Amino acid sequence: MMQNPALLTDKRLREIYPKLCLATKWWLMHRDYDGDGLPEYHHGNDSGWDNNTAFDVGRPEAGAALAAYLVSQMDTLALLAQKLGKKTDAKKWQQKADAMFSLMLEKLAEALKPDGRFITACGPATENSQSPLYLENSYWPDPSGG
Repeated sequence: MMQNPALLTDKRLREIYPKLCLATKWWLMHRDYDGDGLPEYHHGNDSGWDNNTAFDVGRPEAGAALAAYLVSQMDTLALLAQKLGKKTDAKKWQQKADAMFSLMLEKLAEALKPDGRFITACGPATENSQSPLYLENSYWPDPSGG
């Protein structure tokens, strides 16, 4: 929509922006129970990944996928706010996006350290190597990314 001016008229932008703000605020306010700045999925259905093994070993799940989605959404909100002349909102959304991006990278870097949960002799694993679902010599979920 952003690249097609016929779809994103000023009127449409004024309709979309507050709704996208509310949807984003919902994740930030109601899905960060541990208060670490990274909202969590509380069920596989929240993500569309209802069969993902991450949900077999516990919830809530504060993974990089949700953080990346929200960072992208907040970046978009910053851009939309700028287009609407809401400079304070644009700055606020960009700061929130940047802060969440930094937190996400810290968690990813920790998991990918040489002694991290996802590093194996074969390289990065698709399943946490400390998970009971991790199968060392298996096709899935395995250390080779199968």
